[in-house]
Amino acid sequence: GERVDGPDYASPEAMMEDVERMARSLAHHRGQRMVDAWLRPFLLQLRIFGFHMVTLDIRQHSGVHEQAVAELLQTAGLVDDYTSLGEEERVRVLSECLASPRPIRNPYHVYSDVTTEALAVLDCVRRGHETFGPRCVQDYLISMTQGASDLLEVLLLAKESGLFGWPDGPKAPPKSDLNVVPLFETIEDLESAAGIMQSLFENPVYRRHLEMRGWQQEIMLGYSDSNKDGGYLTANWSLYMAQKDLIRLAEAYGVRIKFFHGRGGALGRGGGPVEQSILAQPTEALRGHVKITEQGEVISQRYGHPGIAERSLESSAAAVLVGATREDSEEWAERHPRWFALMDRASEISFRAYRKLVFEHPAFLEYFHRATPIDEIGKMNIGSRPSRRSQSARIEDLRAIPWVFSWTQSRHLLPAWYGFGSAIEAIMREDPRALEDLRRMYEVWPFFRTLVDNLQMALAKADMLVAREYAQLAGEAGEAVFPLIEEEYARTERAVLDITGYRQLLDNKPVIRESISLRNPYVDPLSFFQVRLLADLRRDNLSPEEREAELADALQTINGIAAGLRNTG
Repeated sequence: GERVDGPDYASPEAMMEDVERMARSLAHHRGQRMVDAWLRPFLLQLRIFGFHMVTLDIRQHSGVHEQAVAELLQTAGLVDDYTSLGEEERVRVLSECLASPRPIRNPYHVYSDVTTEALAVLDCVRRGHETFGPRCVQDYLISMTQGASDLLEVLLLAKESGLFGWPDGPKAPPKSDLNVVPLFETIEDLESAAGIMQSLFENPVYRRHLEMRGWQQEIMLGYSDSNKDGGYLTANWSLYMAQKDLIRLAEAYGVRIKFFHGRGGALGRGGGPVEQSILAQPTEALRGHVKITEQGEVISQRYGHPGIAERSLESSAAAVLVGATREDSEEWAERHPRWFALMDRASEISFRAYRKLVFEHPAFLEYFHRATPIDEIGKMNIGSRPSRRSQSARIEDLRAIPWVFSWTQSRHLLPAWYGFGSAIEAIMREDPRALEDLRRMYEVWPFFRTLVDNLQMALAKADMLVAREYAQLAGEAGEAVFPLIEEEYARTERAVLDITGYRQLLDNKPVIRESISLRNPYVDPLSFFQVRLLADLRRDNLSPEEREAELADALQTINGIAAGLRNTG
């Protein structure tokens, strides 16, 4: 095989060639048993893991790329103030730079920290490709993607690090060593996803990049931020419709899409049984590849034991196969345009109800800070990143994980159900046939069934009696906000029982219902301790030592409640 200087192999393929030569020779000299025992497993390892073991994804916020590109363009004397340009103008500038073989990075200029780091990450990827082979890093994810320019910026940074470009001159095909993956997170971004991707599929330079990547485009969908932005029902419906629109679009342009589901373990972040969530996707979305994040405590629950890990992978693979081979759901969906119209209307009402409470109620922000342990969680080093994107107290700037986690701790589980009850009540009032449709949807439509079943689980785990104790920590804000939450909880429970026809929540999942009713009484005392600790912690006259000791106790209650309620991370 091809060699590099010294004793190393240039690629796993080159090493496999030699190993296969050994295998042929041994087999020829009656050594087949040695081949089967030693060489076959080794070849399999090489094929699966290469020299890199695990493929890594890179992820960065679109704002960082914007700053870095602005500085590169400014120091190269090409654009004075890139950040002030509109989207169309940005795309024009970026496309011109990408189509030209000339670099714009100046090796003698000292760039700002942001630009230096953005380029250093991509330089590191290039070195990784050279050392371990291109499979060590394949995807560059862009969080908060809001336009085509967000993807072209990354492509330009990749070009300046030698990962994209025209090594054999402008007439020869380009090389492109990274997939550029948009992450659509807010409701608005999900709705504009198809428009953004269409402008890229029509962009000549981006098309050349896609051609070099085998016409494959990965797209990541954000379950957590969409839920925080628009509530449970709207987020799930927007994710479902975005997938349908993107697949239709990709088919028209001859592109294959791979969806990457950015699910969390919590019910307000796309959590719940993985097999069901796979089957709840549009059938056509399962026909390419499916990629799913597993995070937090879910990893140890699903993969901590070899037997359970095998079963988890088996059930996920089975769900993809079953989902992809179901009868064509397009025809089936077109037979029920009423269902789609119902969901559109319900999503609209739910969105309004959720936004009215979370973003428009004057006392809500104070309620959230005082009736949940969010501020204490921020002080404890228990997350993978800081709980806020910036210093402001606004909901928009809070990360989705602490948002959901705090509501779970205070036993409200608000992000996992709020808004659904109002929506169902309103559509049943507007349309006397709606309930009949909803019941049929629950019976036969995997998407709607999973939506309602995860909702049931959230309602069963929430506890309004305990939540009332937390509400009392918020004083007047609690008196203003908690009754609204309680009323919506009752409406949502009523709606779920009407749709499912059950006498009580989770009648269809007796094992889960049993385990919740078994665990909850153990969690209740921890919740009451936590309320008392929070009240103590918030006194002004605590010494630093006392505060430290109280925080340690509070952390124990936080861990205990998280373990008892599961679906928390």
